[in-house]
Amino acid sequence: MDIKEARKLATQKPESNYMTIQIDYSKYLVLPFKEAIKVMEALENAEILYDNKIRPISKDDDFFQSTPIAAKHYQSHKMAQLLDVSYYDITKLEAGTLSLEDARH
Repeated sequence: MDIKEARKLATQKPESNYMTIQIDYSKYLVLPFKEAIKVMEALENAEILYDNKIRPISKDDDFFQSTPIAAKHYQSHKMAQLLDVSYYDITKLEAGTLSLEDARH
């Protein structure tokens, strides 16, 4: 796969901002912003089982952390995954200052 093919695949979804919702130490859900808001709103009625106790989730709880992510960042992460390169190399690849071969080594 080359950079053009990766860009095409990464941008197939409608361009909108995204949100990550942290569900574990290093695991995140990545959703379009509007859908992420719906997930967070649905959690208003949720309870959590933690330390063998069930209790409502409070807005102050840190069980779910959410962070907005721009569509460009989403696309860059997706491209990096498709090309099997570092996220930090995508800008250089797109600018032509780094070859795909060099980025993979």
